[in-house]
Amino acid sequence: MPALTWRVMSQVPRFAVTAGVFLAGVYWITNRREEVAEQQARARSGPAGTGGRAMTATAWSEVPAAVRSQVAAARRWGFWACWPRP
Repeated sequence: MPALTWRVMSQVPRFAVTAGVFLAGVYWITNRREEVAEQQARARSGPAGTGGRAMTATAWSEVPAAVRSQVAAARRWGFWACWPRP
C-alpha cells in the first residue's frame, strides 16, 4: 500500500501546478476580453471629452506635432506602431 500511495502523492505537486497555471490563464483571458470590450465601447463613443463627436480641425491643430505623428503611425501600422522600430 505505501508504494501505491507514494505513486499517487508524487503526482499531486505536478497536478496542482498545472491546474493553477490553467486557472490563471482562464482568469487572464476573461479579464482581457472585458478590457477589450470596454476599450471598443469607448472607441465607438468617440474621443474622450468630445461627447462622441470627432475632433474639430481647430482641436486637432492644438495637438502637439509629435503626438500627431504617433497617431498617424498608429493609423498606418495598427497595433505594431507601439513597438519600437530598429
